[in-house]
Amino acid sequence: HLKDPYKVMQRISKWLKPGGKVLICLPNVRNYHVVRDLVFRGRWEYVAAGIMDKTHLRFFTRSSCRSMVEEAGFKVCHEQMIVEGPKKGFFNRATCGLFHEFLAAQMFFVGGKMK
Repeated sequence: HLKDPYKVMQRISKWLKPGGKVLICLPNVRNYHVVRDLVFRGRWEYVAAGIMDKTHLRFFTRSSCRSMVEEAGFKVCHEQMIVEGPKKGFFNRATCGLFHEFLAAQMFFVGGKMK
């Protein structure tokens, strides 16, 4: 929902003391619903809620979120792709996590300010 999340991350980095942490939760645009609609249906449509929420201004994947955190001067202390639901959880386990990033609707990162 931020116009320039990179600039916000830079500001947060200046406000935090060494050892301080920033918590980030973002929708995962690499989710299979988004990829399916784009590749097979030629659609990139905004909706009322979810990954393609009409209010979202920027989109991230796991690697682009990690880059944003690191470029702001933080060390990634924790990252987690959030896979919810028993069917997705089962499929994720059955495929040994091969499609983990495609199943996650959100991702959670913790960045620690370097000393």
